[in-house]
Amino acid sequence: MSFSFHSKAESWVGELVLRSQIEEFSEGTFKPSSMRTLDSMGRGPAERIRVGGKIGYPKWPLAEWLDSKCRFEHRRSSAAQKDGAA
Repeated sequence: MSFSFHSKAESWVGELVLRSQIEEFSEGTFKPSSMRTLDSMGRGPAERIRVGGKIGYPKWPLAEWLDSKCRFEHRRSSAAQKDGAA
């Protein structure tokens, strides 16, 4: 299985994802408060832009950062687990 946030970036209107939009862009995996915390700890995306009182992220570097946070886990089916346990 392959997944990438680049498909989300391709369909995203505009070049900037506001922090308040991060939950939509990340498909619910990150909340604005989580991004604020990660940014303050220096663990958020490397590129961000302040526009007035708002923080935004360029969509392509953000997609790269989100992809770097993904870890795929493969689970065996329950039938395979039973066969393997015997």
